[in-house]
Amino acid sequence: MDIWNTVKGWFNFKNIIIDTTDPWRLPPAEYRVASKNPYFRDALRDLSIEEDEINSYYTGILNVVADACVGTTPMILGHHQNNTVNDAYEDRWLEWCSIQNIGHALRECRRDACKAGIGIIVPYVRKTVDYPVRLAFKNIPITDLVTPLDLDPNLDIQDGVEFNENGDITAVFIKDDSKGGAKRYSVPDQALVWKKPKASILPECGPAFCIFPSVRRFMKAIIRAEEFRAAIPLAMELDPMVYKPDDTMGVPDGKFEYEPGWVPTMPPGAKLTGVNISPQGEERGKFIELVISAAARCKNMPKNIALGDSSNHNMASAQIDIEPWKNTVEIDRFDFEPLVRQVYTLWVKAATLIEDYLPPAARAAAKEFTFDLNYMRLYTHPDPNKKANARMTDLVSGSTTLYRIHTEEGRNPRRELDKEAQLLGIDRDELNKMYLGARNFNTLEALKLLPEDKDEDNQRNS
Repeated sequence: MDIWNTVKGWFNFKNIIIDTTDPWRLPPAEYRVASKNPYFRDALRDLSIEEDEINSYYTGILNVVADACVGTTPMILGHHQNNTVNDAYEDRWLEWCSIQNIGHALRECRRDACKAGIGIIVPYVRKTVDYPVRLAFKNIPITDLVTPLDLDPNLDIQDGVEFNENGDITAVFIKDDSKGGAKRYSVPDQALVWKKPKASILPECGPAFCIFPSVRRFMKAIIRAEEFRAAIPLAMELDPMVYKPDDTMGVPDGKFEYEPGWVPTMPPGAKLTGVNISPQGEERGKFIELVISAAARCKNMPKNIALGDSSNHNMASAQIDIEPWKNTVEIDRFDFEPLVRQVYTLWVKAATLIEDYLPPAARAAAKEFTFDLNYMRLYTHPDPNKKANARMTDLVSGSTTLYRIHTEEGRNPRRELDKEAQLLGIDRDELNKMYLGARNFNTLEALKLLPEDKDEDNQRNS
């Protein structure tokens, strides 16, 4: 009963009410949910970390998710009525992100969230870089989180993460080697945390973990088979007319030592014969593609992107497979945007405290400055002529604008239009009017080329 008392005390510590009269009764059903089981969570995260270290396919999926979501670094597009203010914030933001490796920190944060269910970045002062804003961020892996021993039983702390009554993360506890314990970092004042909204802290590709070990065993089997074939496997074949099945004396046994290039002398009635190893067909590659594509389905990632191989895809089928993945990335970027805005808030606080870093007009507009985030383009059509014709059709029909095209390409549309207007010796408003007039003219010309209505033709013929 000592073990039962220990288990009962643990459940009481977690505020889980159980029936003390029946020691063999299971915990409540809500605790039997996998995401609420600490042993299951630890095992799943450990497996994810291990697969990232030894499985190149899983590492590739994590890299693609992070690179597609963040890109180089998110670019801000200011909405201020004064373009000088917009230019100042946009230029300084990109400059700071480039020098302090902010894009890398954001990608690693998104990668950790995909691998372990949560991404954590902690701000610090980077003294090794000569730049006015020395604010930088370091990534904290989930293995550095620890639940303190002297925690308050009234707090909801799971695996080093503190939650409030609404399930939102309020703090994280990070290992402190100097004190031999854990240090509490409040969120978002001392640490920035991101995970999928209202999701448990579990690897995002968790359902695929029943597949990846099979892939690893299959690859090991392939390597062993190829090594066995490369060793020129031979066996000694005995003549049944010389060596009877009932003979117990004089029958050769054991191993015959030989090396390639030798011409050995065999005993009477014996000869060397090769072991029949049938060559492997395309089943190996199809099996790998099957299991990897099934694992990538956890993120709506197509097979050719997960494998990094589009050799068996044509242009049309690849484009159809990529469209759902592009939608998933758009949703992922929208969900990840709050973390980027928190990073921007910390940067603005530091930037406005430094004299002459921002122009006076930009510093005065810090509280009212609003912006959108823009990312680099995911994929584009490989044929430039078809791409240009499609854009021209959209521009003529009015389904898109130059501003939107430059935004989709990951460029700053306001500056691109200003550069084009400057080359023509006009301002941006006149450039827009010029394009609008050309579009209306082309639309009228296109309408003239449309076939006439059949009813009108019948009336004319009658």
